[in-house]
Amino acid sequence: MHYISGLIAETSRLRHLATSLALAPPAPLEFGLAFLTVDNDDVIRIAGESSPIDVGYDSRGLDAAFIPIVLSLSAQGAILYVQTDYWGGSGEQGALLAENGRAVFGPEHRGILPGPISRALALMGVVCGPEDFDEFEAVGLERHRSNDGWREVAIEEPGRS
Repeated sequence: MHYISGLIAETSRLRHLATSLALAPPAPLEFGLAFLTVDNDDVIRIAGESSPIDVGYDSRGLDAAFIPIVLSLSAQGAILYVQTDYWGGSGEQGALLAENGRAVFGPEHRGILPGPISRALALMGVVCGPEDFDEFEAVGLERHRSNDGWREVAIEEPGRS
């Protein structure tokens, strides 16, 4: 199983967003980026509702109710909203890359390669090394398979417990 949902952006930006949106601290990725988990309960609390995009095959896609929030957050710089839903090698992933208040990639959902998360990460400057399968792996998103796993390695602010 691989099920994550959240935001990817520069680490310092996500630290600020985590505080302002009352979310868990972000977890470190490569390329100066971090991953900020956003669960369904967070979407409801922030957006006032939840409306996952039905991508079929019993997969849950990006949350349509959260997309306007992501677009608004992108006024301060690029931000990537991602979601994966895999079980036993099959499933879907979704991505929306926003910048300056508008979508520059997506929202797109696919289960085939290259995935929308990798394509959006490439637009953010993530480059695969020779040992990386794709940008998803290059940035380190394969390291944890759930939001709980990502929260366990979150970046704590100095002086914050």
